[in-house]
Amino acid sequence: MLEFQITGLDGLTDLLEGLQTAFAQLNGKLCEVRFDPTNPGEVQAAIDRTGRTVDERLSKFQDNPLVQQLATGVKQRFKEEILSRASDARRLLTGNGISFD
Repeated sequence: MLEFQITGLDGLTDLLEGLQTAFAQLNGKLCEVRFDPTNPGEVQAAIDRTGRTVDERLSKFQDNPLVQQLATGVKQRFKEEILSRASDARRLLTGNGISFD
């Protein structure tokens, strides 16, 4: 009879438990940002603030590669959302004849 033991699942279990806790840290309201969609500096500041907030919430998981992937994805999604909302607002303002000069 061939008998062997599979090991190493403890490390994976720890990573997955950390990921679950990280999800809980991101649940609910993270932060609120307000910005002038016509001001690129304010748009970038909003992106930076959401990124810092994610980093702060997940700071205790810096050694967990699964959580770091999650953080990267969440920050990218926030960036895309802010850029999209700024673009939509500029389009709306332009459509109403409001100049940015």
